[in-house]
Amino acid sequence: MRKIIRLLFVLYSSVLFAQTNSGYMSNSFILDSRINPASMPGKTTIIGLPFLSNFSLAGQVPYSLDDVFRTREDDSLLVSIPQILENSHNKNSLYLSLREQVFYVGTTIGFDKKTFLYIGDEFVTNGGFSFSKDFLAYFLEGNGNFLNKKLDFETEGFGFTSYNSLYIGLSHQIDKQWKAGMRFNYLNGILNLHTERFNISFHTDSTSRPTYVTDVSADILIQSSGLRLLTDGSNGFDFMELDIMGNRGFSIDMGVEYQYDDKLRFSASVTDLGSISWSEINSKHYQTNGNVAYTFSGLDYDDEGENDFQDQINEMTDSLKIVFEIDTLLGSYSTSLPANIYLGGEYSISKKQSVSLLYQHSKILRKRYGALSLGYQHQLTNSFRGMVNYHIINSSFDNLGLGFVWSPRKFQLYLLVDNVFAWNLQRTESLYFKMGMSIQIRKKEQATPFTEGKMLY
Repeated sequence: MRKIIRLLFVLYSSVLFAQTNSGYMSNSFILDSRINPASMPGKTTIIGLPFLSNFSLAGQVPYSLDDVFRTREDDSLLVSIPQILENSHNKNSLYLSLREQVFYVGTTIGFDKKTFLYIGDEFVTNGGFSFSKDFLAYFLEGNGNFLNKKLDFETEGFGFTSYNSLYIGLSHQIDKQWKAGMRFNYLNGILNLHTERFNISFHTDSTSRPTYVTDVSADILIQSSGLRLLTDGSNGFDFMELDIMGNRGFSIDMGVEYQYDDKLRFSASVTDLGSISWSEINSKHYQTNGNVAYTFSGLDYDDEGENDFQDQINEMTDSLKIVFEIDTLLGSYSTSLPANIYLGGEYSISKKQSVSLLYQHSKILRKRYGALSLGYQHQLTNSFRGMVNYHIINSSFDNLGLGFVWSPRKFQLYLLVDNVFAWNLQRTESLYFKMGMSIQIRKKEQATPFTEGKMLY
């Protein structure tokens, strides 16, 4: 039983939070261009294998197994609430990221062959939940530690979005030093569920009469799209009424690269800058009637049993239903994508070895995230490139990754794992996995100071 619990927990944690900075300066164009659209593969044609050219699955939870479970004397596992709270941060997040590329094809165009044009399609899923340490403590331990203190929970929330992205991109080598690129993404929303407003407050007064009167207020708005078939199916809702192409959006990715000299180059990019508009026919909203409030004065008890507990509980439940009644509305709305900013550089130690540094900044679920990655790349053979990456993600310092790009003849395979310590299930909080396969048809070209040592093998 203990092993089963651990296995379920690590499977759960392996799909919750990700940073997408692995593969930077990998010499695999599909990987490099995901971070920076200015990346250039040289004079070549690239054909991604359908559903296999780029797949990534990643995640992070705020707790490891050792943070949640305590081992008793009989070797059984016990969920430890004090242990969970002790290992909680002031702000905690769980996050999901999944990308599946359906198809990809690109080729060098133009008389001078300095422009690379490509088109592709991918499914993207992002989701997560954020909560504070006080929020968790209040609902796990009660209000005893928060007497005479007003608790405002405004940063809590959740969000889940799934969409399809059909994109066309172009990168151009301006001269031997500068490259620039842009990618335009047409988005079709599939599913969305998020908290637009989630404001809840509690206050317990220990000096009141009666004692420990608790005031509760709430202002909540939850928006959803694509769920009406599930929520309204039992009410005779017709699936044909949905507009499956009605959730439209647009985003743009753009970046530049600057080759300072034969050894040093820099890059900057912004990705996922855009939004999706969710149509009214597909959407449904759940909200309180403005900022509603309720005062809980406790339950009365006497030895003669004149005040029946069950009647009081029923009366309180009815009052709560009336005060906190959820209104259901239809209406269109829009959501922004979780945009990313990348700043990086690479230094070539030799023709076969280089080191890289990349900083990523993201804003997800009202919280800003930062990640710093240090990479080492080594071209071990003409067809095999090994990579080692060390990541600092949200004050987590034990993220060592390994990967490779294998390019025998016209075939290319890459595989990356961001946390090789994931085998230690008791301490694992994150895992990132990425792989892809493609066919590359390269034209022969003379090496230049710009391309020497940077060609795909």
